[in-house]
Amino acid sequence: MATNERINSPISTPELERRWAAVRAAMAEQRIDALVMQSNNDWMGGYIKYFTDVPATNGYPVTVIFPKDERMTVIGQGPMGVVREFGPQGDGVRRGTARFIGMPSYASCAYTADYDAELAEQALARYAGGTIGLLGRSAMSFALGDHLRRKLARVKFVDATLRTGSTASRRSRARRNWSGSGRPRCSRTKRWRRPSPRSNRACASWKSPP
Repeated sequence: MATNERINSPISTPELERRWAAVRAAMAEQRIDALVMQSNNDWMGGYIKYFTDVPATNGYPVTVIFPKDERMTVIGQGPMGVVREFGPQGDGVRRGTARFIGMPSYASCAYTADYDAELAEQALARYAGGTIGLLGRSAMSFALGDHLRRKLARVKFVDATLRTGSTASRRSRARRNWSGSGRPRCSRTKRWRRPSPRSNRACASWKSPP
């Protein structure tokens, strides 16, 4: 499926497919049936963007269900009751997504707290006796986690952030020349480069980001 021109600087479809395959391999290893993630911004909401290439923005919650054996279900801002089903050929904007479900939920409106959670519960119903991984718990609303744990009592919930999240955040092996803080390392001495305000010139011996 060709990428829709509405996406700025899109991630290539082969790269998205590589990510999905790598995460599903980690899920199989950990015996996780589905992942749940949620965010409401694109500053600290990296998992939504990583999986869908469409970030959460402006405080509107986006919930993604990532099953081990089928395409994703995305719950996001939209008219109540609207469900868009995507065929096997996919969609240029929502690649890898089986359905998008609209729901007008807002953090500032307490009575909408369970709206997205109820839809997530329905999407996870087939895994009622399985294991569901919560990805990026710190970005999820309490309402989502609380609702799922109460309504899906037979489910084993695990924090999948460290189980599969490391796969999602892992870069190529070229990252071995970079520190966790993003400081470059010299390819000759293997020492970390100390940032200098006096020079912004990049030395050829310093590795650039992959």
